[in-house]
Amino acid sequence: MPAPADPRHAFGGVPLDHWSIPIQDAQLLAGQPPGTFSHSPVIGPATTLRRIGYRDYVHPSDVTFREFLIGFVVEQFGGLEWLQREFPLPIAERHVVSGWYSRTVASINEAQRVAQASPGDEIRIPASGYMSELLALAYDLALLIDRHCLPVPLLERLRVRTEYQGARFEMAVAAISVRAGFRVNFIKDTTKTGPEFIAEDPITATSFGVEAKSRHREGVLHRPGQLDPKKAARADVDRLITEALAKDRRGLPYVVMIDVNAPIEPGKTSLEQAWFVDAWRKLGPHSN
Repeated sequence: MPAPADPRHAFGGVPLDHWSIPIQDAQLLAGQPPGTFSHSPVIGPATTLRRIGYRDYVHPSDVTFREFLIGFVVEQFGGLEWLQREFPLPIAERHVVSGWYSRTVASINEAQRVAQASPGDEIRIPASGYMSELLALAYDLALLIDRHCLPVPLLERLRVRTEYQGARFEMAVAAISVRAGFRVNFIKDTTKTGPEFIAEDPITATSFGVEAKSRHREGVLHRPGQLDPKKAARADVDRLITEALAKDRRGLPYVVMIDVNAPIEPGKTSLEQAWFVDAWRKLGPHSN
């Protein structure tokens, strides 16, 4: 779908580059449960204040949390300047996130047109796959930044097309751990092999290493070539398992998370999926 003519005005005339105005001496609420943001938003009659990490953001009160997240993720990738560099490129050369953004904004604009909505009106839009991917990415980014556990190198890898898939899965696993109530500490020493991060249970003080691996598929997420559906249906993760188990576990319990990146077979349960059968068979030699 085409990109909006002016990406600064994607949602009800709210300029994208005005969504992140730092303000001082904010009165914010704390004490949120694990897995949520550290501070509750302060909602006024005209503006809403949100704190993500060490930064405060203000936007009109009629901008929803999902709309805020979309602006937030664009900011993390480079903001308006990044979009202006991306939009002229052929779709095959663009970063997948800018493509998700364009399609999401186009869906919102079309829904507003069909509903003949005025600024501030509430409209409902069915969540598409690309919209769900964009919002999931934005939420994970905001959560990890809020908890001060997103390494700068990982954020930089997200911005690189060829690095995106692996970095996104590492970030997803870290965000899942945070939502489960664990403290996440990424390993800074990259001179030795080891897990991506150490997760700690703040209640029991138990720690364990977490390794994240993602299976790349031809024609998927910036990978060259064409997707082979039959090949993609298999897990084909034995190399990833071997590599993960060969790393230095640092004397800790060890959890390996693998993204099989395989299509879902309609009409089959999870245990009947071809990728699950294949993965289970290949896990056999490592079960002890």
